[in-house]
Amino acid sequence: MINKVTLDKLNNIYLLDILKAENLRASSALVTYARFLNDEKIEYNFFPLYLKIFDSNNQFAIDALLNNYEPEKFLEIIIVPNSYVLENVFGLFTKFKSEGMYDKVQRVFCGFLHSVYHVVEEGIRFYLPTIVDINNLGKHLVETEDQEFPLNRVILDFLSCITDLDSSAHENFQDRIQIARQASKIRSNYFDNRRKLVQSITEIILEKESDPNFGVVPDEMYLSE
Repeated sequence: MINKVTLDKLNNIYLLDILKAENLRASSALVTYARFLNDEKIEYNFFPLYLKIFDSNNQFAIDALLNNYEPEKFLEIIIVPNSYVLENVFGLFTKFKSEGMYDKVQRVFCGFLHSVYHVVEEGIRFYLPTIVDINNLGKHLVETEDQEFPLNRVILDFLSCITDLDSSAHENFQDRIQIARQASKIRSNYFDNRRKLVQSITEIILEKESDPNFGVVPDEMYLSE
């Protein structure tokens, strides 16, 4: 007999297959789902759904979701963030190795982080990034590109906000000072042609993705060729 538990289990199995998008059919379904979300008004309550699309790292679905949006401004709908949102954002930077995360996702999240922390005292009320968070974001800087490279620009802007924690207003909070100085060190090593990021971030964290995977091409892409 088919019951609700069985149906829920089947639904979860197929939904997970679509979100993984490991084959042509699943990737095509994920792109269709992303298009559906794009057609709807962007809403704060949809953030967990957007996060699933971004977590898939499927460039075709992500492009469909962001269609007609500037990546850095996509999450402007989150006026008052919370720790759940911010921990998940930093978590994705940690999950993916350098060069392994689709650049538009990085731009979405860095633009969002800049909007949250541009007044850093306000941002840390929601979530105080850790040094691990800062390192795992900084590892995505592209050292071979200049500061106006879109991804570098948004990462550097965010790190600049965090350096403001190194001030007399926070002198009684050594954890904040240390976080600020780490952000400053990463920025300095990026800008100094004589230095490298490895002088502020460990080699293990800086390890590059050897085989980046940005998603299976959906069937409609074959038809358009």
